Amino acid sequence: MEIVLIRHGKPTGAIYPRVSASGFTDWVRKYDQSGIVAGNLPELDEMNKYENHYIVSSDLKRAVESAQICFNKQIN
Repeated sequence: MEIVLIRHGKPTGAIYPRVSASGFTDWVRKYDQSGIVAGNLPELDEMNKYENHYIVSSDLKRAVESAQICFNKQIN
């Protein structure tokens, strides 16, 4: 058996302004809802060998988008 872990692409929400303690919750919420930066792609040649594997992803938008890009298929 083989388990492969892949990190998601760079999130569009990857900005790190100074925030207050009360503003931190809002920042985390926005970060968690962000997709990935356009053009932030992995080495796709390397990903082709995992085409027929079972894919498990977090339900965070950036993780689902990364899985869809890496495996060129709709993730449900």
